[in-house]
Amino acid sequence: MKKIIILFILLGFACKAQTPIYPIRENRPSSKAVDNSYSKDTFNDFDMFTGTWVHTDGNKEFKITFQKKLMFYNDVTKMYEDKLVGEYIYKVNGTEEVNTISNLNCADPYNNNITSERVMLDNNSYPLCPSCDDLNDFRIRFYFTQPGREYIFASLAAKHYQVNNIEYLDVFIWTRTSMTTDPNDPKYLSVPVFTYLTFVKE
Repeated sequence: MKKIIILFILLGFACKAQTPIYPIRENRPSSKAVDNSYSKDTFNDFDMFTGTWVHTDGNKEFKITFQKKLMFYNDVTKMYEDKLVGEYIYKVNGTEEVNTISNLNCADPYNNNITSERVMLDNNSYPLCPSCDDLNDFRIRFYFTQPGREYIFASLAAKHYQVNNIEYLDVFIWTRTSMTTDPNDPKYLSVPVFTYLTFVKE
């Protein structure tokens, strides 16, 4: 009997530790969330993005690997979060311009070079999506960084779809501003920006 009581107490603490649960689709600001609440991928939106995706354009190859991380505790917001993170390789003429894949399994998802920011449920936010159906499609918006050029603030939006059982991502990367004051610093990312890129699942 004593063991049963202890078990119920422990279960009570476990439930309390991650409550309430907010679906990530709510895009709830942390300022409106309760401490120790859980921003959860309730509808498994992240699952269809996981894996490795490849875009090729002539002599250029862009490869992204996405991974889902569950219940990361954010010390700043005091919330648990499900995050979709990614790392990438970008090659030109077979030469690696950027390779961050070794960083994929880092413990803190905010240290990944691609980290989910929010779910985009409509087509009213930049970048507009010409192929999106407002009633059925959604996109994931990410923070995007390039090592050595962290001063360039960039974002990535991705939409998943299938054609003839082949999975694709439409990806759009854009930069917002650069915080460098050094005239010798590169002003642009190495990867293509301000254009839609089609990736196919590897």
